[in-house]
Amino acid sequence: MARAGLTEYRVVIPGRPVPAQRMTQRSKWSPRSQRSLAYQRLVAQVALAARLPRPLPWEYVDVLVWVFLRPTKAGKLPGSRGDWDNYGKAVCDGLQYAGVLRNDRDVTDGATKVRPALDGEERAEVILREAIL
Repeated sequence: MARAGLTEYRVVIPGRPVPAQRMTQRSKWSPRSQRSLAYQRLVAQVALAARLPRPLPWEYVDVLVWVFLRPTKAGKLPGSRGDWDNYGKAVCDGLQYAGVLRNDRDVTDGATKVRPALDGEERAEVILREAIL
């Protein structure tokens, strides 16, 4: 999709986003780590189904991740959630697993925003753009 002379790609990953976990060979098999790895595989599957280019045609990439989590009854974010940066890491790792990103080093700018899902649909929305240095 063209926008102000730049190309961007958008993809929506359905379901509750799962933050990346720091893993060792030993902790890789913990339930928390396995959930994180399963989410990265889901991101890869959605990216492949969306037919994102593999790899992206740019040398450097800007990544914007919007994380939408089911709000509490008071309309606030849940207290039991991951750190904002780990959500972005999980998405980028999944995109790398799919071959959309060659390497995390291709990302020169990025942001992750965590918001309540006012429509009740937990998801992550990702925008990939060419980074102009």
